[in-house]
Amino acid sequence: MIVEGKTGCCFHPGDPQDLAEKIIRLLQHPERLNQMGLQSRIRYESRYTPDVHLSRLLRIYDQAIARR
Repeated sequence: MIVEGKTGCCFHPGDPQDLAEKIIRLLQHPERLNQMGLQSRIRYESRYTPDVHLSRLLRIYDQAIARR
């Protein structure tokens, strides 16, 4: 779900040092952090809202009915 450098930053699981470094880097660049937040919101609204999921689900049902 994360697009590295665009909608967030990934860190190595289980590596608190890597996580801390990413957090510090983002806090040092608040404009970048803000931009990532905006891009994350745009991505969420276009892919993950309940309305989007409902639309996709209804499309799947329509396709299943059409194949019967």
